[in-house]
Amino acid sequence: MELIQMQAFVSLAQTQHMPRTAQEMNTSQSHISKLISSLEAELGMKLFNRVGRGVVLNEHGHIFYEYASNALQTVRNGETALKSLRGSVIGTVRIGNYAFASVLHPCVRAFSEKNPEVDFFFSEVQQSDANILMNTTDLVLAGAHGDSYPLRAYFPIYRDLLEEEFYAVLSPKLIPYPADKKSIRLEELKPYPLIEVADSPFYQNWLFQGQNVKQLRELFGTTFRVGYMVNDFYAKVSLLDQGVGFSFFPQVCLKPALRFAPDLQIFRIEGHATARRVLAARKQREQMTPAARAFWDFLLEYYHLDPDAGED
Repeated sequence: MELIQMQAFVSLAQTQHMPRTAQEMNTSQSHISKLISSLEAELGMKLFNRVGRGVVLNEHGHIFYEYASNALQTVRNGETALKSLRGSVIGTVRIGNYAFASVLHPCVRAFSEKNPEVDFFFSEVQQSDANILMNTTDLVLAGAHGDSYPLRAYFPIYRDLLEEEFYAVLSPKLIPYPADKKSIRLEELKPYPLIEVADSPFYQNWLFQGQNVKQLRELFGTTFRVGYMVNDFYAKVSLLDQGVGFSFFPQVCLKPALRFAPDLQIFRIEGHATARRVLAARKQREQMTPAARAFWDFLLEYYHLDPDAGED
């Protein structure tokens, strides 16, 4: 006897209506009918009588209903007990992240629902300061080009989360391109100033860290005049919205930018491969908080990544 058979039986006994039961269990009427028929065949007796267009429990059905409903309640109690155990993790998970790494937010929410006593602390710190980095974070999100991963000395265990492209972003106030334009040549942007994020103790530009000109050349094959430097993501978006210059955004930053400035134009970059990998990385397990270790294991399962296998 399967649990789904009892669920169908109890639901049908309560609704006395096959279509409503099928709707409650998110399945078809024929599937409900098969479940009830197989249950009756297994028990060797009918459990329902037809009355008009509905069904009602017969004498045998009333007897079985008492036991089946109690059994389902016992199962639900067991699920609740296990959920409370899963939520027994307490502590803080400290994550160093680059600009608005929303790719991780669904995972954080799912983990928090199962572990409501766990707090999250997101920090944007100078990756060049190893002491701050190691003391304030258990995990980091970072961008990597090719085999390059600058944080590997501090966070040696890592997994690829996704690959994302960079886009050119600007306001119609700077260049009034037609709405159907979807891509841009970098030569079109050369006359205009670039808006970029500067390194600071409060904000880490994970892409251009301290090497704007060099890394722009490596990424796009050319350089631009950096006309505006900011240390805040929304200050950058605000300048873009005013039409004073253009910028390059990784894919993960596009939605936050458009929520703040919905008129911004987003363009694919023609003729240049701008993809980068986004990594989740951690310290050695013994250096992490228990909550951070639990979150890392959850993260691997949530994103279907390879589990740890003797890497520490």
